[in-house]
Amino acid sequence: MAIDIKPVDPIDRPFFAGVVSGIDLTRSLSAEAVAAIHGGMDRFGVLVFHNQHLTDDQQLAFSRQLGPLETATGDIAAPQDRRLGMELGDISNLDKHSEVLPREDRRRLFGLGNQLWHSDSSFKEVPTPTATPSSPTCARPTTRSTTRPSARCRT
Repeated sequence: MAIDIKPVDPIDRPFFAGVVSGIDLTRSLSAEAVAAIHGGMDRFGVLVFHNQHLTDDQQLAFSRQLGPLETATGDIAAPQDRRLGMELGDISNLDKHSEVLPREDRRRLFGLGNQLWHSDSSFKEVPTPTATPSSPTCARPTTRSTTRPSARCRT
């Protein structure tokens, strides 16, 4: 199947987001596939890849095929205290043991800023051209809770 990229909203916002089909991101990509993705990024502000079930290692492998990776630097956790490696930005509410951080934990409070609109790395001399976020399906709390589901939780 050939890679196809179509606008999410072809009528009102044909330039904003494209849905990519005909690709399996768990496999190594051909030069043609990488070129198609770069072309899609040039055309749209966001590319959506539905139903891609990637492990962290597969996410990194896919991302490396698009260009050099930037390591996480704006984090208040020491490398040995991170849940994920320095090549993955962890914007969750989980500690290194994948337990929900207490409400008053400074790492959780620091992470609340990610809920506000911002542009990572735009301040750098050579800004990062792409980001490859993922959001595995997360279980929603069944009762009112003081914590929110993580963007990178395991279910």
